[in-house]
Amino acid sequence: MVAVVAIAIFARHAPADDQDGGDHGRNDQLQLVEATLPQLSQALRSHLVTTEQLVQMYQARIAAYDKTGPTLNAILHLNEHALDDARAVDHERRHGGDRGPMFGIPILLKDNIDTDDQPTTAGSVALAGSIPPRDSFITNRLREAGAVIIGKATLTEFANFIAIGMPSGYSSLGGYGLNPYDPRPLPGGDGRPVLTPGGSSSGPGIAVAANLTAIAIGTETSGSILSPSSSNGVAGIKPTRGLVSRTGILPITANQDTAGPIARTVTDAAILLGVIAGFDRDDPATLPCLVPGNCFRDYTRFLDKHALRGARIAVPHTPYWIGFTPAQTQIMNDAIAAMRAEGAFVDDPHEIPNQADISAFGICTSVPAPTNCSTVLLYGQKLHDRRHHRVQQRACLRRAQVRPGPVPGRRRARHQSRQRRHPAPDRRPHQGPPAHPGRDRRLARRPRRHPRHRRRLRRDPVPAEPRRRGARQGRLSERGGPRRFHAADRARRQPAAVRHRVHRPRVQRAPPHRPGVRVRAGDASPHAARERAAAAERHRHPARQRSR
Repeated sequence: MVAVVAIAIFARHAPADDQDGGDHGRNDQLQLVEATLPQLSQALRSHLVTTEQLVQMYQARIAAYDKTGPTLNAILHLNEHALDDARAVDHERRHGGDRGPMFGIPILLKDNIDTDDQPTTAGSVALAGSIPPRDSFITNRLREAGAVIIGKATLTEFANFIAIGMPSGYSSLGGYGLNPYDPRPLPGGDGRPVLTPGGSSSGPGIAVAANLTAIAIGTETSGSILSPSSSNGVAGIKPTRGLVSRTGILPITANQDTAGPIARTVTDAAILLGVIAGFDRDDPATLPCLVPGNCFRDYTRFLDKHALRGARIAVPHTPYWIGFTPAQTQIMNDAIAAMRAEGAFVDDPHEIPNQADISAFGICTSVPAPTNCSTVLLYGQKLHDRRHHRVQQRACLRRAQVRPGPVPGRRRARHQSRQRRHPAPDRRPHQGPPAHPGRDRRLARRPRRHPRHRRRLRRDPVPAEPRRRGARQGRLSERGGPRRFHAADRARRQPAAVRHRVHRPRVQRAPPHRPGVRVRAGDASPHAARERAAAAERHRHPARQRSR
């Protein structure tokens, strides 16, 4: 009902040519639903429509097309405070407030951008109900500009980096997102759509194409803004890395992650880009924005209707046109004709060598040397040779140095390498019981290397406090006190007690009993001496032994 009232208010001030004919209501509704950002801003400034009415209209469309009916599954969460935020914006506007082109505009965010009043789940059931403690940088910029965040849009789970072959637009929390131009699942399938919505920013693309929001924001690591924009027939901008802050966005890679607008027109996308671009002290990649001429608050001034004039565009047919129907081929030919009409030079058809052609031809055939690709590929197997392996291992150890500290990484690596090649005696496996009961204890107490090396490998990485000048050092100073002291102190010092050594006679101890080893005859026991005498007697008179 509120949406109908808003349409009626907007239609009452519409041009006369739009109010003629039998399709009066339909034309007025399309004019409001399909309105661009400049048109919505002008209507809000002229008080033809309020932000509250716009939010209610989009909420009604979400209930009619996303939750029921075709069930597009583009929205994961709705902002419960959206109407309150809209009323606050209207109140500020009535008192003369106007913050810019996004003031009072409803917007959707991809569900990997943090908001402190809504869950940020990345489409995963593992993060269901997870509300971040603070807004992202982009969210703060939108709130400062007066935009009203009406909800969070679905996406390919974890921005399509959870598994290989992930269907575009699928998440465990929201299911499959459907393309509004053909919202049908494949017959007999698992719910996959007939027409892909693209990903991973599938929700923003679906919502903008189905007019569930005025504009949306997606993120891209590798085609996640351009793919859904192309699949849903909307305009998307992938900003240069560092133009838009990544603070508060679910990360994938620091080298490619960025957020960008998805809108119905290029002008709308340029307006939103100027709002979210800028320097963020929490994101070092945005430092170039501090240099004048790198970031702008208004990118619409760079829009040129004749930008295609003189541009060179190649249109490869193979393998992209294979399997096209006559209707699809006609659509492509119409697009080529439109680009040529704008002054672009279109190379059609243009054949680009693919990977199969390169592999069949051979990369190394153009090298003027008696070798081929197999020789180059087999060269990698030679690295298993011991010599090459040792060289590479030493190079890796040199590169794997830790930061400077009490235990340098190179010394640690050298010591560990030596320990692997020459383990200490107490770490070698025993082949049998020890020869002496106290052998293991003696080896455990014995230092494996010089004490200096042992200090290097101590477990405590914190270096000891440096000793002050005059402190005790070494055993001599421990016995006699500090090495340096003044003459007056030496005179006042009491003489140390004299220690006399008591000479005691040495005690003669019998050598230990060693079976089978006899140094002198006197060391043998009497029993052993009698046995040896009997053996000698038997050897001397063998006949006497036989007679017995």
